[in-house]
Amino acid sequence: MIETWQCDENGKYFNYQGFSRRVTDFKTGEYQLKTIRPGNQINEDGTISPSYILFWIVARGMNRPLITRMYFDENEIKSDVMFKNLSIQDRLKTLIPYTEDKKNFIFDIHLQGKKETIFFEF
Repeated sequence: MIETWQCDENGKYFNYQGFSRRVTDFKTGEYQLKTIRPGNQINEDGTISPSYILFWIVARGMNRPLITRMYFDENEIKSDVMFKNLSIQDRLKTLIPYTEDKKNFIFDIHLQGKKETIFFEF
């Protein structure tokens, strides 16, 4: 099961129901999410965070949930203070979806292997 959370188009969470729950297709593992593109958020220190959607993933056999984010722009993510000191700069592309039209996105989440998605411990 995949749950998502995001802010509104203005980067705010106040009174915005940006939560969704999706069950993946049992045969293919695919899911669909129809939503708006979230806005940039202002962090507590005044820096601007790139827009993203948070993914919370649980499944039978997993002892704890996996948390990741889907960002929309590779250049923005490289400037995010959260990633400045990490040694995984070459893996940031696992957080960027594929798109041809900037309206529809394909975000593949890989649990292991060479393309393993970055997961966070918040």
